[in-house]
Amino acid sequence: MLMLKKTEAGFTLTELLVTLVIASIGILGVAGLQAKSLQLTRDANFRASAIIAANDLLDRVRVNSTQTYALAITDVPPAAAANCAATACTTAQLAIYDLARWACSVRSTNLAGEAYPICTTLGISGSLPLGASSISSVAGATGIYEVEVRWASDGLQTLCGERVAGQACERIVLRTAAL
Repeated sequence: MLMLKKTEAGFTLTELLVTLVIASIGILGVAGLQAKSLQLTRDANFRASAIIAANDLLDRVRVNSTQTYALAITDVPPAAAANCAATACTTAQLAIYDLARWACSVRSTNLAGEAYPICTTLGISGSLPLGASSISSVAGATGIYEVEVRWASDGLQTLCGERVAGQACERIVLRTAAL
């Protein structure tokens, strides 16, 4: 009597399904890491933009130290700014121009997406989502200014200068002397 030897070759359907599940879990993990990496990169870019904007204004305050700079967090860019890059300005006009330029660089549109006219005139577009900015002199400290820049990192469609408690925005605060 002849005995036939049965040989098996290849994979069974169960083995293939197990391999597919393991590979899918690995791919989902890599996709999750990629999404988190993109979010952190975006947040780092916004933070860098905020720091650059704040330092830019502080440099302008140092250059024009005879003037007082003030802008509340809920204020829009000053509409009465002369374009000091195109025409000669007094130091007072330069301060208003600096504030308008700076506020436009943080946020150049209202919540409806309409550009502020002064930002269009100056040719500046905002770099921070739903951003807000402020500068004030520190009480009791001559020549010391505090600059704050806020921006949204969530899905809420509320300007950062108008949010209530519990609706947080990302923010940086710099304090320096106008030498």
